[in-house]
Amino acid sequence: MFSGETVNAELEIDRFLIGQIIDWFGKGFNVLSESNDKCVISLKVNENALFYWTMQYSQFVKIIKPQSVADRVVSVARDIILKYGEE
Repeated sequence: MFSGETVNAELEIDRFLIGQIIDWFGKGFNVLSESNDKCVISLKVNENALFYWTMQYSQFVKIIKPQSVADRVVSVARDIILKYGEE
């Protein structure tokens, strides 16, 4: 569905998103740590798919790796704030 590089990613997510991870990326991920409400997972994923998925669920996910995708999310979030702050 998305073109681009496959990357090794680590995400901290709210636990309720596990179903969404499976829907988007399949069952090929590992749970590295978990608590009552959050877990850290690792997976191989298309870089662009990770970016768009993170934007969709941004308040419930934090990209730990790769930093390049986390930086892209921050850049777009800043642009959104500026865009809506101007009105």
